[in-house]
Amino acid sequence: MIRAKATTRFIIENYPEPERERWREEEKYERQIELSDSSGKVQEENCRAKARTSELLARVAQLQKVFRELKKIPNLMSNLRELKKKELQMPLDHCC
Repeated sequence: MIRAKATTRFIIENYPEPERERWREEEKYERQIELSDSSGKVQEENCRAKARTSELLARVAQLQKVFRELKKIPNLMSNLRELKKKELQMPLDHCC
């Protein structure tokens, strides 16, 4: 449960405003559920929260993968510039 709250807090702090607002509302709703004594409802909501947490962790993993790929772009651009320099330095008689 602590991990789920930490994940929710991470998302609230790092996602765009509309998603943050939705997560704030869900967090308030989860707090209300925790306060209720109805064990059936609490268990049902815990299952939903666990499923949602798993879904969010998968999204975070996807985003981390995308960010790793984005970090490679400056290096790729540098390599492309080097290739262009080498291409410009080649004599023209190599073309034909």
